[in-house]
Amino acid sequence: MISNSIKNMDEAVRVVGENWQKLTAEQRNVYEEMAKKEQKKQEAKYPNLMARDNTRRTSGDNRGFELKVNQ
Repeated sequence: MISNSIKNMDEAVRVVGENWQKLTAEQRNVYEEMAKKEQKKQEAKYPNLMARDNTRRTSGDNRGFELKVNQ
């Protein structure tokens, strides 16, 4: 069970990973099959989208954020 005392994303990922490792192969299979079905639905909905389209970054890419520094 995941505790309500998780304070940041790193800790959340660690806890989820630990819980995933505790699942049996049969329990994991349920989630893996759901993921496969969801992936097929996404591929049908967005046939021209490739994984790299979402992750490829060019140097200097600030993802729409602008850092302002007071001088």
